[in-house]
Amino acid sequence: MTFSQVGANVVASGAGSIDTKGLTSHGNADLTPFVEPFPAAEATGSPVVATTEFYGYLPGPPYFGFGGETFATTGAGAIVSIRVISSIETGFIGFPAAMFSARP
Repeated sequence: MTFSQVGANVVASGAGSIDTKGLTSHGNADLTPFVEPFPAAEATGSPVVATTEFYGYLPGPPYFGFGGETFATTGAGAIVSIRVISSIETGFIGFPAAMFSARP
């Protein structure tokens, strides 16, 4: 995941595949794309509510900066989310639940 400042906006982007072998499912939640600097949390993708399945545990940064939660106004693609529990610097990665329910 890469965050860039483009004018007055913050743009999050990423591409590639993620191997979930060895990760444990930790349930799901409905998300819409957002960024929250502390504790570190983000969800990228189309700005619609989507059920997201979370897997963990992953190491990660405890924060992205300072400020409050901000919801995306534009986006594209499936929602992918990262959330870090700042007190233990461990987090979860989330993917659309439909991706996993379609697997054999």
